[in-house]
Amino acid sequence: MGKEGCVVCCAAMIICKKLAISDDTGKLAVIKAVIANCTNSNGAFLYTASIAYNGLTFKFTHTTTKPDYNTWPIVYYTGTPHAVLATSSASILDPGYSYTTVAQADANLKGPKAYWTHTSSGNNAPFTCDTHSTVGIQRGNKYIARITCSLYPDVVAGTSGIVSIALSSQSGNNFYFSFTGIKDGSTGIYINGSASAVFICNVVDASFICDTHSTVTINKGNKYQAKITCSVPPLVVAGTGGIVSTSLASKSGNDYYYAFTGVKAGSTGIYINNSSSAVFICKVI
Repeated sequence: MGKEGCVVCCAAMIICKKLAISDDTGKLAVIKAVIANCTNSNGAFLYTASIAYNGLTFKFTHTTTKPDYNTWPIVYYTGTPHAVLATSSASILDPGYSYTTVAQADANLKGPKAYWTHTSSGNNAPFTCDTHSTVGIQRGNKYIARITCSLYPDVVAGTSGIVSIALSSQSGNNFYFSFTGIKDGSTGIYINGSASAVFICNVVDASFICDTHSTVTINKGNKYQAKITCSVPPLVVAGTGGIVSTSLASKSGNDYYYAFTGVKAGSTGIYINNSSSAVFICKVI
């Protein structure tokens, strides 16, 4: 291999991680396959390279534009030269110098930087996920979902820029992915090429005004309406299920009018935009 041998190692680490290859024999086979498919006769890593391995196709694309480090790009310091694999905005895997953080690499390796981003396709491995509903995330906060799969799962957002996605931890076949709110909006989360969203991330600005802050009494079958003022559609949930049904009755500008219909006797708190305590209480009689 040429001076970009460390790029080969980083590409091999991506494939091994995706396919859960951990034995030395398997790792060596991946490295040989990457060399055969992704480098030229001089040992340089191709600017556009693809490799099919164990049922998945990996595509690597060269760019000089810094990508999101949570997507595991290869970061190549052309002045040293040396490549590391970014695994988050702060952490890296280093095949040569044993650096563990982006700060260490930036301080000790010489630029300018180039990058290889990657995609994979063909992963239709069965999986289970502990989340199948709409989850509210305050901007800047995160939600963690557990995905159980025999292979490293493909997890993507249908609409980019709403959440950033990163592997938080792994235990056996259980992969814990974090979804951090970036900007207001909603996006579906798709796993292993699922035809429909497995769940929805709804990112909201925490600030809102509600015209109700006390206990309201509702006769069963009747409804109470509250006005919530928010820059985006608010996330409104009842703390105890089955007491009231919640629905958006109407909207005018940033004013959202929610109806709370009494379903059965009992009391429940109403939470807005993941508020830590109930904004008001619905008591059904």
